[in-house]
Amino acid sequence: MKALVYHGEHHITLADVPKPQLEKATDAIVRIVHTTICGTDLGILKGKNPEISFNEILQLVDGITPKVLSKELRDLEMHGFIERKVYPTMPVTVTYETTPYSETLNGILRELGQWGEKHKEKVKQNIRDQNGREKGAEI
Repeated sequence: MKALVYHGEHHITLADVPKPQLEKATDAIVRIVHTTICGTDLGILKGKNPEISFNEILQLVDGITPKVLSKELRDLEMHGFIERKVYPTMPVTVTYETTPYSETLNGILRELGQWGEKHKEKVKQNIRDQNGREKGAEI
């Protein structure tokens, strides 16, 4: 499977990795199947204010269609979070780059991440409870 692999600040790669396994009771596997792309997501994917192509984003975001990705990127560009660059190559190359304005979201996203860390055990328990109810309904 493909996954983003964190090697350190501004060094994140897309790599083929083995399917994750739960090894400890506190482990959780999260698979994102639909998402909304934020300008800072592009920075996370490639480092601070990088250029990333449409096809690279399409590979990284599982379950998103080209049509939905195009709309999300147009919205981000319209709101000033990313800049679209078109290069006169054959075929035409289009890249996207986060703007300094997108960094204004960093505090909000950091707080959201901290909230997730604090509440992940409750979320995991809710998932376990729901799975238990679904298994009970199958019997």
